Amino acid sequence: MSLDPKSVILAAFKAVDNADAEALLDMMADDITQIDEISKKWSRGKAEVAAVVRPMFDLVKSIKSSISDVHVQTSNDIAIVTFMLDQSYVFEGQQVAIVAPTSCVLRQEKGVWKFVLIHTMPFADA
Repeated sequence: MSLDPKSVILAAFKAVDNADAEALLDMMADDITQIDEISKKWSRGKAEVAAVVRPMFDLVKSIKSSISDVHVQTSNDIAIVTFMLDQSYVFEGQQVAIVAPTSCVLRQEKGVWKFVLIHTMPFADA
């Protein structure tokens, strides 16, 4: 039985918190596009995303993620999931805490929801 889109999001952030790059990458479609606050750039395609994600877990430690205000909209084989991401981690020896509105698009491939877009950028510090 495949996971529903919200459960896929929760599983992805569990993989992030566990610094499990391979589990996270397994949840992504080959044509994934993503942006994040560490790389500050778009990564397109699974190989490019992997080149960002794998080394990220060497730089970022003690990740703790919490999501709230989750909204899932599905239509056929596409799901749009929006939520607030509260996350803390250690980066280059410094404790970081972010609040980031996040949007993900998932597509069903052979009955399994896969990420095709991950867009998360934190609010600027006031």
